[in-house]
Amino acid sequence: MSTARLGRYVAWQTLDFLRERGLAIALILSALTLAAGMIGAEGPEAGFSGAAGLVRLSRFTLSLVTSISLLFLVVGFNGLCSADRTQGFARFYFAKPVDPSAFYGLKWLVHAVGLGAIVLAWTGTLAAVYGPYDAAATLVAFGLRLMLYGGLFFLLSVLLSAEVAAFSGLYLGGELAKLLADDRAWARTAVTWAFPWHRLTELDALLEKGAALPLDAVLHVTGTGLGALVLGLVLLRRRRLVT
Repeated sequence: MSTARLGRYVAWQTLDFLRERGLAIALILSALTLAAGMIGAEGPEAGFSGAAGLVRLSRFTLSLVTSISLLFLVVGFNGLCSADRTQGFARFYFAKPVDPSAFYGLKWLVHAVGLGAIVLAWTGTLAAVYGPYDAAATLVAFGLRLMLYGGLFFLLSVLLSAEVAAFSGLYLGGELAKLLADDRAWARTAVTWAFPWHRLTELDALLEKGAALPLDAVLHVTGTGLGALVLGLVLLRRRRLVT
């Protein structure tokens, strides 16, 4: 695929993302901004004014991102590959010599950058309204989830036509395994490594305290997502999208 053709695909995929995904996610974050405004209007003791208020704002945005980021990552990545197969668009896209791994790898990147830009704009808006606050923990927490869940959703979208249902089953299976592990240390360790989103809870607690993140946990989370993304790209080279 030539560089010129890739450039044309970037422009088209970006417009597609903004029209079909970006607007919905921006509306969600706009509603959260209004919620922040209601809290910020509660006065210096509970709102976001002054130095103490900016600390509360930092914790508020971190809490929101850790609790709802999975929702708009589902919105952002659902059907990335599978929708084109089920709706027949793949027959149109790949009727000409286009590398599916380059096409969908680029599409994943466009969506990832778009989601990151929306969250960055959201935190910037709050900073402009209430004053410069420490949004680093919020952005790091979102970045970890973007890599992990984005990579897993990409792989499931390559393999299946109902990746949300598949991921839901995988996620619930991880939660059930965590409950069954009970107090056995070896079982908890095995579950944590098999289902890396459990490490996000550990990382979130450290981010809230402003502590350094352990490298092994960060590599586990991001490496799992990156590995799933690379595996999905490899499979796109080996399997037929159009039958």
